[in-house]
Amino acid sequence: MTDRAKGTLIWINGPHGSGKTHTAANLTRRLPAAQLADPEHVGFGLRRMYPRTARPDYRSLDAWITATSSTMIDILDRTGGTVIAPQTVTDTATLTRLLDPVRQAEHRVLHVTLMTGLGELQRRLRTRGDVIASYAQRQSETAIRVLSAPAFASHLDTTNRTVQQVADDIATLAGLELTPDRTNILSRSIRSTCLRISAIRAPWA
Repeated sequence: MTDRAKGTLIWINGPHGSGKTHTAANLTRRLPAAQLADPEHVGFGLRRMYPRTARPDYRSLDAWITATSSTMIDILDRTGGTVIAPQTVTDTATLTRLLDPVRQAEHRVLHVTLMTGLGELQRRLRTRGDVIASYAQRQSETAIRVLSAPAFASHLDTTNRTVQQVADDIATLAGLELTPDRTNILSRSIRSTCLRISAIRAPWA
């Protein structure tokens, strides 16, 4: 890659409720020139093109895999910066199809999986209340078991750790330096509430 600056993709995996969205937001805010690129936006856009009675899991769509991977590459080609993508992927073949093209485009890829105990995970999901959280709560034990496999390394345990600490751990793995998080407790609480509200999904989504 001679004419393009090399960038870094940080893919944050993990069961629903493990803290992906909050961690990604914290990283984006504290990492200069970082770009949050949520693959979910591509997925829900594709889902809405299907009849409501036949909307698939977008992660099973070839179109989602191709569009997500190519978009990540395009952002990295254009910016040479850091792209942060929070998205649960429990199928190793899908993960390979998403990330290998980015590596082949000579960008760095760091894949991390956030993990937490079953009880804590289900507690977090109960506080959300949307249809995805309800489904994820039923699937949480399976998700933890599947994502614990070595194929989904590197693993980070988020139990009893703050969002700021988890973001620091990811930055260390990526060899990146974050700005200090000097926000106060009230600001963090407001930001966390806003993120939870924005993550709520209706049954027809």
